[in-house]
Amino acid sequence: MLLKKQFLFARIILISFPLFCIAMICALKHIRIPMDDMKTNLDKAKSQNPTMLPEHEWQLLFRAITSVPAEADAAVVYRDVVISSTQDFLEPGSVFTDETLEKIHAETPEHCFLEKSYPLTADNTNLFIISRLNLKTARFTREIFPSLFLVMIIILAICNTILYRFSRKIFTFILNINNKTKEIYAEENSSSLMKNDDLEDVSSTLEYLESLKNTLKETKNSRARFIMGVSHDLRTPIAVIKGYTEAMHDGMLEDTEERNNALDIISVKISQLESMINTLINYERLESKDWHEKLNPTLIKPFLTAFAKNAAATGTIFKKNVTYSIEISDTLKINMNEQLAQRAFENIFSNALRYTENDGNIHISATETIDDVLLQISDSGCGMEEKDLKNIFEIFYRASNSRREEGMGIGLAVVKNIMEIHEWEIKVTSKLNVGTSFIIKMPKKPKTNFITPGKI
Repeated sequence: MLLKKQFLFARIILISFPLFCIAMICALKHIRIPMDDMKTNLDKAKSQNPTMLPEHEWQLLFRAITSVPAEADAAVVYRDVVISSTQDFLEPGSVFTDETLEKIHAETPEHCFLEKSYPLTADNTNLFIISRLNLKTARFTREIFPSLFLVMIIILAICNTILYRFSRKIFTFILNINNKTKEIYAEENSSSLMKNDDLEDVSSTLEYLESLKNTLKETKNSRARFIMGVSHDLRTPIAVIKGYTEAMHDGMLEDTEERNNALDIISVKISQLESMINTLINYERLESKDWHEKLNPTLIKPFLTAFAKNAAATGTIFKKNVTYSIEISDTLKINMNEQLAQRAFENIFSNALRYTENDGNIHISATETIDDVLLQISDSGCGMEEKDLKNIFEIFYRASNSRREEGMGIGLAVVKNIMEIHEWEIKVTSKLNVGTSFIIKMPKKPKTNFITPGKI
């Protein structure tokens, strides 16, 4: 059954059930109305003339009225005067005579039962109750009506069972959508938004869908930047190669030395293209999580010390003041892939070198807390504007102050992927014309059993 039809069926049941209950209540109330009116009239007669009967006889009379069938026409007669009656039977206050009784007999159909009862003592004939019961009506209210009510209850029970099954199917369907949405969201955002309460899960489906919508929008923008970045960065070397190739083909470079220079330039540009393509392939391998080796426990202090010493030596060559401070336990091991970690740290350090002026300062520090190792690479370079900080890890994004430098804008995107592979956290703070700091938090205990790439 289609989901739309299921909801329609559910609405019909939900509307019909209270309507049926209201109808049953109204029907029962309607049946009781004549007898309730009679009791009201009797209460009124008692209040007007309380000494007409002793109190205990009043109680016996009321008890006798209760035993009269609710669907019957009835009247109470005291000393030949009607003191109470159901509607359209006898007039309260009228005189009850033998002619009245004969008239009632004459008007009573064959399927009705006429009874005259004495609720008090047998010798007290001053007070009696006369009632007329329609046997067809009584049979309906006492036999057919309960059977009909039971049938309706059974039908409603069956409908509610079906509705329960439909609702479970719909609820399961919504939960599956919700869980699948969360799985996709977690895959796309490297985080999980799972909650324990199923009802809360269903109520948050729109939130996850909205998050997915934003993620897809960001992915679309990232793809557009990817295409623009690739086309922009590959256009220049291709144009150079094309220009020199056409010049040689047209015989414009007749001198051997000119041809050799052109071939050297073409070779350099081809190498540049090869480097760009390799960079893109390596990034895609990281992005697609194409790895097959487990992370290995590695002594972190020797690894970071070696990285810092190499950075200091490189800084001397590029006329930058590189200092370092490694304050970590000699025996501490961190689960990591040394090649990937080295690549991430060198990318960050290369940016520090590139955007720090000559004789500027770069400081590498590593400290240890109870749960983590904190690596910080800070520079006194040009810094970045606040608007650039939230986008610097996106592929092909280049901050405002970095666009004058060569590069494809992939380095920090690779760094981000390596951080996600290790489940390390990376943060960046920067101030324009003051400097930039990258802070990497490496947990001492791995969160999961990671699988990492081989050689990239």
